Amino acid sequence: MLTNIFVQVCWASLAASFIIILMFLMKHFLRDRLSARVYHMIWILVLIRLIIPFQIESPYSIASILPDIYRIMDHAPQEEEANYQTVTEGMALYYAETVNGETDQQTAADSFGMISAFSAVWLIGCGIAAAFYVLVIVRLKRQSKQFSRIQDPTINAMVEQNCTRLGIKKTIPVYINTYYPSPCITGIFRPRIYLPQNIIGQIYSHQLEHVLLHELAHYKRKDLIYSMWAAIAFIMHWFNPLVWLAIREMRYDREVAADLYVMELLGKSAMIPYGTTLIKLASLFPKRSIPLNLVGFNGTKTALERRIHMIKSFKEGSYRIPILTVILVLLLGTLTVSLTSCAQQSAAPLLDAKATTVNPSLKGQVVFLDPGHGGTDDGAVYPYSESSEVKEKDLNLAIAIRLAELLQQSGMQVVMTRQDDSTVQLDERVEMVNGSQAALLVSIHQDSHPDASNNGTNTIYYSSDKMSENEVASEKAAQVIQANLMKHLDTQDRGTSQAKFRMLSDTQVPSIITNIGYLSNESDRELLLNPDFQQKAALALHDGITEVLAEMSK
Repeated sequence: MLTNIFVQVCWASLAASFIIILMFLMKHFLRDRLSARVYHMIWILVLIRLIIPFQIESPYSIASILPDIYRIMDHAPQEEEANYQTVTEGMALYYAETVNGETDQQTAADSFGMISAFSAVWLIGCGIAAAFYVLVIVRLKRQSKQFSRIQDPTINAMVEQNCTRLGIKKTIPVYINTYYPSPCITGIFRPRIYLPQNIIGQIYSHQLEHVLLHELAHYKRKDLIYSMWAAIAFIMHWFNPLVWLAIREMRYDREVAADLYVMELLGKSAMIPYGTTLIKLASLFPKRSIPLNLVGFNGTKTALERRIHMIKSFKEGSYRIPILTVILVLLLGTLTVSLTSCAQQSAAPLLDAKATTVNPSLKGQVVFLDPGHGGTDDGAVYPYSESSEVKEKDLNLAIAIRLAELLQQSGMQVVMTRQDDSTVQLDERVEMVNGSQAALLVSIHQDSHPDASNNGTNTIYYSSDKMSENEVASEKAAQVIQANLMKHLDTQDRGTSQAKFRMLSDTQVPSIITNIGYLSNESDRELLLNPDFQQKAALALHDGITEVLAEMSK
């Protein structure tokens, strides 16, 4: 589970990094052709890409020009209940190839171990970054108890007047603080403006109004929410230096965009007074950044220079965004947050064209899937390294979940004995099947043998001397499903066989057990660890099941 989340976060970081590089290039070559508001909007799209690592299919996406590493990452299953470790192990094995093209199992084991180690380091880093962020918030909460609310009626009237001017319905209080050295605003739901101690006696009334307008503009523009997003992105992607740079650049553009908003309200005649206010505050307070949870007036020397440059080149109406720019931003947003369907088609598709067609005669039919073993019962185990094992229970579940989705796409209902790595006793499984009113039970297993040369696929059914109706149907189902497995899989045909297993003899529905391959055989094992092969096995079982049920419904 952790490994799969880490892989998804890495993919989101890679896609966002590409956009970040494009943004820096665009800002370098376009310079002042786009306003800070537009740049800030694009940074918000980058944040969305970073904090929502889930893939959204689209025929147009930046992913189509990224390296093929995407295809490796996409082999991780998309189903919530999939056993992620199994498929990640398979991914590592499948892509660990030697020069002559043969799979190196030791390399695969080392690769998976490395991914697991990176995942653990990433999680620890996230914990440290989150703890730091929480510490800053807690410290502010403690310090804020010592802040004094401004009672000056003139200043409070100024705040109310500017709130009305900006269309802000909330009453936003102003506090004097000794903790933060520059004006700032915090609180998404309960916003407060904090002014440094003695600021009122050091600046003129119109300059104080500029400061208050700037902080209120941040609230109006929802900058506090975007700052929270930036903090989440930083926690998730602390390992990516481009994300650090992007957040810093976004904060620069945010301040300039807020200045632009205030200038639009005040008019061109306020250019010099507002610029003077910036310079005045820069001389009074330290030029350093404030925490991510705050949005402030002052900033670094670089940020101040950009803001002064914007004021010098300000033109009325520049805060408004032309319709063409809106279209370009929306297009870039689509490219940023979406995932190309073309690239997904190059990876193992979850659905086959045939599987998406609903057969009216099969709609609503119940199929019971039993991923063999689980929890404390590993089933067959093959130790291909000291640090990792191939466990039958994981492969059974991975194939069963893929099969369940295919069957549901074809209109059938699916019941499973387990959807995760949980222990389900044999008595419970039999009881669940008998209480399900299922049309067919398919129990998915893998085989193993002391002789490593044994390989192939076989399907098992049960028949007694009496040959009940269910037993006749089971034998026919085994033959049909085995035929479909041979049609799709490049494995040895071991045919069908009869055996008295409780999942076959004690269940009251047509039942079969299928052994897809041998864990003890090197060739079969490599196939079973390959997500493409798992999908083929699921598709073969799907086609066999639909054929069996179609025959039963006649």
